[in-house]
Amino acid sequence: MCSSDLASYSHKIAMWPLAESLAARGHQITFLSAFDKKPTPSSKENANITDYNPKMFTEWFLSADEEYAKSIFNGRSSLLTKIMDWVIMFDLGVEICEKQLQDPEFIAWVHRSKFDLIIIDVLFNDCAYGLAAHFKAATIAYSTSTLYPWTTEQFGLQTDASWIPDTVFPGTGDAYGGGVSFLQRVWGTLHPMLWQFGRSWFYYGKLDAIFADTLGKIGNIPPIAEIEQKTSLMLINTHFSEDYARSLPPFVVPAGGTQCDNGKEGTDLPKVISCA
Repeated sequence: MCSSDLASYSHKIAMWPLAESLAARGHQITFLSAFDKKPTPSSKENANITDYNPKMFTEWFLSADEEYAKSIFNGRSSLLTKIMDWVIMFDLGVEICEKQLQDPEFIAWVHRSKFDLIIIDVLFNDCAYGLAAHFKAATIAYSTSTLYPWTTEQFGLQTDASWIPDTVFPGTGDAYGGGVSFLQRVWGTLHPMLWQFGRSWFYYGKLDAIFADTLGKIGNIPPIAEIEQKTSLMLINTHFSEDYARSLPPFVVPAGGTQCDNGKEGTDLPKVISCA
């Protein structure tokens, strides 16, 4: 199963080719999201892929997503608003989990389903870890972009803050050509810790309570922090040729460009660039 619940349509675009590749190898894939549209024009119906969009959750999410987008575009001039646009992800992650696990249709689907692997979009789709525990499934974390600041402390990754700017709030200055300032280095070091503090002391507890009231009635669900630590693999949709050359442990694998469509042949790249 691919879980991309708390995410825009662009996240489905990034994850869909992985689902197609697994389906082409004979795996039965269920793609859980709020969007039923196929990501690319070249996408064809595949009997091995089930696109699952729970009705109650989808209606709520599309309405909430529209309001969230309005708040971002209306408040871009305010630093406080920019910060809150990210902090609110904690609340959205909890609310989405509540909407899903309190939906009779969704719970009925859980009862009749069985998965041995769940690929989880790392953008606060942590409710899927509870499903993984219920199904006794292995988990793969998938970042549709580069490393987010909450994933570094979450999985014990190196931030490389001495020369790589923070992903969410890079600050000012020519971080790409002229290096990062002292304050940027301090922020790049502390910011992931702040995310982990929020996850450990606020976010995890609320998700654990939801699991206990819902999935816990079906079977024993361990704490989410414990489930996350069993993640087998992390894929990140980037590459050092387009991003920074990061220090990554063996279980983190760059997979940049998986969303690119290879259906077009004979493209005159110099002409495309000159006409851009």
